[in-house]
Amino acid sequence: MNIMNFYNSHMTNYDKEGFDKGLVVEQYKDSSGNKAKDHLDINGKLIWRKTVLKDKSEAISYFDRNAQGSIINRYDQIRNAKGEVVKSYELTRTGSGDSTVTVKMTREFRGRNIITNSESYTGKGKGTISGYTRSSDKVNRDGKIIHNEMSKFDADNKLINTTIMRYSHDDKKNQIIANGNIKDINGKSIGSIYTKYHGDIPIEIVTRNNSGSGKETITQKFSSDGKITFDSKEVRDSYGDLISIDTRKYDSAGRITHSEEMSPETDRVFTENEYKYDAFGNITEHAVETKKMLDDKGEHKVLIKKIVTSQQVDDVGNLISKTESKYNSRDLMVSSEKETFNSDGERITKVVTENSFDSDRDLTCEIKKTFDSNENLIECTQKNHFYHETDGYDGESELTEKFDNNGKMKSSIEKIYDDKGNVTSKVEISQSFDRNGHFIKGQKFTFDNSDNYPNIENIREEITGTENKSFDGNSLACGTDQLAESMSSFSGKEAAPALESHILTGNTNSVPRSLVGVANFASKAPALLIY
Repeated sequence: MNIMNFYNSHMTNYDKEGFDKGLVVEQYKDSSGNKAKDHLDINGKLIWRKTVLKDKSEAISYFDRNAQGSIINRYDQIRNAKGEVVKSYELTRTGSGDSTVTVKMTREFRGRNIITNSESYTGKGKGTISGYTRSSDKVNRDGKIIHNEMSKFDADNKLINTTIMRYSHDDKKNQIIANGNIKDINGKSIGSIYTKYHGDIPIEIVTRNNSGSGKETITQKFSSDGKITFDSKEVRDSYGDLISIDTRKYDSAGRITHSEEMSPETDRVFTENEYKYDAFGNITEHAVETKKMLDDKGEHKVLIKKIVTSQQVDDVGNLISKTESKYNSRDLMVSSEKETFNSDGERITKVVTENSFDSDRDLTCEIKKTFDSNENLIECTQKNHFYHETDGYDGESELTEKFDNNGKMKSSIEKIYDDKGNVTSKVEISQSFDRNGHFIKGQKFTFDNSDNYPNIENIREEITGTENKSFDGNSLACGTDQLAESMSSFSGKEAAPALESHILTGNTNSVPRSLVGVANFASKAPALLIY
């Protein structure tokens, strides 16, 4: 960091030939030989002035103006006859109205020492003084800063703290390391600051504050072009135990890709967010993980639940589909809901999926329900997966039922598979109804494992569903009790998770290859649990 040339960066473009193209230029000369050259914007407002005195010293001023023509920033510098900056003045304003912040800064260059004074004001107009800053810098013979001492004062000009910084330069790596110590009015150390530069751009800043009962650490990281990539605020007590944390990561476009937050109010529960974006900057996926801190240091955490929301949009930004998936404490997806939309934002379909798992994390039951735009159930599929206690996978059963606009089951297909995926049994049912939903006729087709020559039976009464029907043997129901149990690992109070609360019990060695219909359950099941 070459502080001797630091201020010159404001003026660089105004010393180049042709910078004033298109601007109105006015020149003056007084009787003493002093010269002035003004550059005006298209509204006739002064935006740059260069004054050359008779002794060859110069004064240069640059003005930033808002849309109304008012000055919001001003930069001035005085150069001696050798072209060296001996004094500079800077005024900057941010915000508006009562929240306006105005900073006035003056620098004096005295050989290898630079004295800086600044004043801060809040409020519109001149504002009210809110504090002062005074600092002095020492530079080496190359103009590079090696030492800085800065003192902060309140509005009454009372000392708040003093920061002393020391700089080391590595020209081969184009790197600067700055280490500082922050002291209170009594000279006691209350914190520290570390800054790493690549050239003149800070790429990492770590500030520690030990003034209170706890220890606060603020970390910021930047890319080589000055864009923020990471920031974090962490608070620990005097024993080093974690009290709170707020962390964010950013991509090259400045968008948050990851965040983590925990505070005393959340009872040691962390919330982590992950974001993904498409090429146009739209969020395509948002994952929220809730975790419980197991130790005081915050180094070990356990998952309580996770919710992942993903969406797709068309070329003009209209929502096409949205999916929300919920996971239990073992990171297994227990439910999902996907909705599709037309260009007017109206829902076309909704598909709800619910899953159950055993203690080995194997999927034992899955139910998928499809609804139309009016929330009418139009199709439901249930799959039961069977596992032998010693031999592993032992086949599965599958039932698919389709419904008409009156909620009547118009068809169903039941299949049983062996452990090699071969169909060992299949039953199909077809029914027809009049416009009022009254049963007309139906047929049942029972196939052997060759899928040929079905046994055909005429149905004389409506089959409303197969909830109480199964093939020979005891049935394994994937009903509301198991699904509720599977989802019960989501604690409403966000307490420590019961890691096995969702595990299905029973003797898996004796589970038969049976199928239980889900028509009634699918049509009457309550909405997904909200937590």
